[in-house]
Amino acid sequence: MKNHKQIFLLYSCDAWKSNDSMKLLTATTSTTRLRRFIESKIMSGDMRYADSGETYCEKKAVQQFRADWKTITRAGINSQLDEGFIDYVYDGEEI
Repeated sequence: MKNHKQIFLLYSCDAWKSNDSMKLLTATTSTTRLRRFIESKIMSGDMRYADSGETYCEKKAVQQFRADWKTITRAGINSQLDEGFIDYVYDGEEI
């Protein structure tokens, strides 16, 4: 029987800075660990989180990200997450 456990992937997206525009930063089965990792990247300034073009300071961005994490889709998060991209695969799936 195939294992259907999701593995969440976070990539950096910096096509304008380097040739390796989709570098894998972390892979985890824990949504909590993924959320906290993204929050740390936002707080450090390595990623930005903005809504409709409005840019937030890091603290406000993390607060908005946490609220959105509970209520909007992964696609919605990705559309507001600058310099980062969330994806997932199932255990054993080819990527």
